[in-house]
Amino acid sequence: MELNEFKVSVIIPVYNAETYLEHAVKSAIGLPEVEEVILIEDNSPDNCLEICQKLEKIHGKVILLHHPNRENRGAGASRNLGIQHAKYEYIAFLDADDYFMPDRFEFTKKRFSEDPSIEALYEPVGTFFESEEAQLAFCKWRRLSIEASEKYITYPKIEYSGIPFFHAILEGKNGTPHINGITIKKEVLIGEYIFDKNLKLHQDSAFWIKIASRGRFYPGGHRNPVAIRRVHEENRIQNRNFHSVLLKDQYIYNWAKQADLDQKARNLIIRNYISSKTQKKLNSNSSIVKIIWRVIYYVNVTAKQIFQK
Repeated sequence: MELNEFKVSVIIPVYNAETYLEHAVKSAIGLPEVEEVILIEDNSPDNCLEICQKLEKIHGKVILLHHPNRENRGAGASRNLGIQHAKYEYIAFLDADDYFMPDRFEFTKKRFSEDPSIEALYEPVGTFFESEEAQLAFCKWRRLSIEASEKYITYPKIEYSGIPFFHAILEGKNGTPHINGITIKKEVLIGEYIFDKNLKLHQDSAFWIKIASRGRFYPGGHRNPVAIRRVHEENRIQNRNFHSVLLKDQYIYNWAKQADLDQKARNLIIRNYISSKTQKKLNSNSSIVKIIWRVIYYVNVTAKQIFQK
């Protein structure tokens, strides 16, 4: 692939982001690799629709889409709609309250050019705090000090590739990519390899797991942020809880029953499902709860019956 042939469709689901939306779109349309920016306006209660219409009118790269009857269907369904309408070989995602760096695709296009077998690439995403309150909430959630949060980058600790990357995501000890730092070949995004429209939270985490299971998900090979996530009081991920995590792990567990996976991956998926199910039931992730779910896990794995139930 010639570097000048690298053309990207950027997909932005739009909901409750009127303060940040224009900045997000402009950070994408100015990039030479970006051929189109697809906005999926998800019946937002604020002024996002008017902003989207204005941006589409002014900028030739901007395309505005809606769900049928302009219904609200969530971020997963919105990204899927954008994927369906994307015209170019590479797909990148951007949250409407975040923004790309000016060199967003510099490393990306080189990696895809160097190794045509790569289907998906993950790269670092930096952090910007909109307020002190948002920063404190972020630190509590991530168990970080204020000092550590100042230069926080969302990126796996070790740059695994292929199936080892898949296993590392399932193990949950190496960190995960951020959606703003992912670039994927459109040809991959078919059938089961799309976002689950029913997950209100964690649909991106479930998506990475499915894509990584193909064994062609690679790191960008650098530590420079290609995008910035804004942390503010309205971030939906702050609503995560035991129930939302269980829904994600249950979805992956059900998907895994039909997927062609190695035994290590199956065991890890079983472990995650039992863990989140136990934590939800007992409303705790204490040391005692961890002992309980581990006992349940080992009993089920030893019996080798869980995937038949």
